[in-house]
Amino acid sequence: MHRNADRDSPAAKSDAESLKLYLAPGAVPLVVDQRPVLFLEASQQLHALDGSAAHIVAWLADGISLSALRRQLAGALSDEAIDALLTGWSEQGVIAAEPGLSFPAPVPPHAIQRYLPRGDDLVEIHFPDDPWGQTFAAPYAHLAAGLTPSLIAQDRVALCRIGTLSFISASPRGMLVPSANTGPGLRAALVSRALEGDTFIALHAACLLAGDEAIMLTGAPGAGKSTLAVTAAATCPALSVASDDIVLFDPRTGLIAPLPLPVTIKRGSWERLADIAPGLAASEPVLRGDGQWLRYLPLPGPVDTRWRKVSAIVDLHRGSASGNELAANSATACLGKLLAEGFAQSGRCSAKAMAALAAMVEHASTLRLHYTEAEQGARQLETLVGR
Repeated sequence: MHRNADRDSPAAKSDAESLKLYLAPGAVPLVVDQRPVLFLEASQQLHALDGSAAHIVAWLADGISLSALRRQLAGALSDEAIDALLTGWSEQGVIAAEPGLSFPAPVPPHAIQRYLPRGDDLVEIHFPDDPWGQTFAAPYAHLAAGLTPSLIAQDRVALCRIGTLSFISASPRGMLVPSANTGPGLRAALVSRALEGDTFIALHAACLLAGDEAIMLTGAPGAGKSTLAVTAAATCPALSVASDDIVLFDPRTGLIAPLPLPVTIKRGSWERLADIAPGLAASEPVLRGDGQWLRYLPLPGPVDTRWRKVSAIVDLHRGSASGNELAANSATACLGKLLAEGFAQSGRCSAKAMAALAAMVEHASTLRLHYTEAEQGARQLETLVGR
């Protein structure tokens, strides 16, 4: 049977022995019609279990180390099939992974640390200080490497490589992902931590800063939020990009704060942004689960993540027959799009939060931008400064 050199290294073997796997909360084994099934609370689905899967579920119910599970499956499955099973079940919420007592300390003595602002506090991120860890830390270079005096770190997300797998340690459960998918897995874990609790609603929008106010960019996938935000910040001195994907909305105040994750640039924009984002070429390409090739780009410099009033909400339409035009948009249509693409940890928007979101939209300029080239769209956005 083929063995992987990374997996068989002494460090990988030690980590695999110490990493403990369990059934995740919400994964409930049952017997129905005298056959084993698994109920997943997150998806509200029942899954029939064949003989091998039933054995694996039984081992997970008692807790088993990663290396012990590999040994149990070695005669029946290849290494690649075991990895696919473990990462697939981890993504589906079947497996919870936790470091054992002998696992490397949660904060390794030689770790690269970054702090992601999350509203009124921070999320710590830890990367191994080796070539592998440095690759994934590079897109987060814009984040502070030390604590901010006015903010407290409430959560921690850490990376560890175990052979051909990556362990992303994040409460309430760690995740196993293929090493090649570490970047998207880390980003998903950070978004999940950013939404912990029900205080904020995440809105799917890019965020440009114009002085003390914010401009939000919404749009369907492929509308060009990331490319346009980067272009606008590079070509318009009065604008800076603070987030390309998610902003946090606080229903208590009606204000937003950007979640300053690295900018996600899809393959089609790599060449277009080469001159204005020179660091893009140095970023390792990543194949996301949806088949998109991506590069992650650090934001240009430290991001001001203070809570802000929204001055404008612009819905993007790229390649439209309308040419290059910035026009009024219905506040109702704008609110509907934000609501459809926003989410809270609870999965619900309360009546009180909905009223606050409606008030925020009502007090902002709601617009539609039809454009063909990012440079054209950026010039239109610049006209919003100081309105």
